[in-house]
Amino acid sequence: MRLRLSFGDWEYLTFQFKKRMPDFNSIMEGAVRALSLTEQRVCMLLLLGFKNKVLAALLHVTPQRITNLRRRINSKLFGDASSRTLLNNFGWEEDDLV
Repeated sequence: MRLRLSFGDWEYLTFQFKKRMPDFNSIMEGAVRALSLTEQRVCMLLLLGFKNKVLAALLHVTPQRITNLRRRINSKLFGDASSRTLLNNFGWEEDDLV
């Protein structure tokens, strides 16, 4: 699966996401400096319910890279070095993913 999102596509997706999920904004406000753009996108796509394989396709990386990114995000935001608990720390369950 090869998908190519333009910069404008990402901007629109980010705008719509923040408008519909204001709680995410409060978490991300302090984290923007801590998270890379790719890490921010992974957070957003995870909370939209995408699984690692789809995230990997959208971001043009391997599923293992997504797992590593999830681990780094979780460590930066919540002080938890596990990739499996990231969604739980956001208040979601893995079963919520598409």
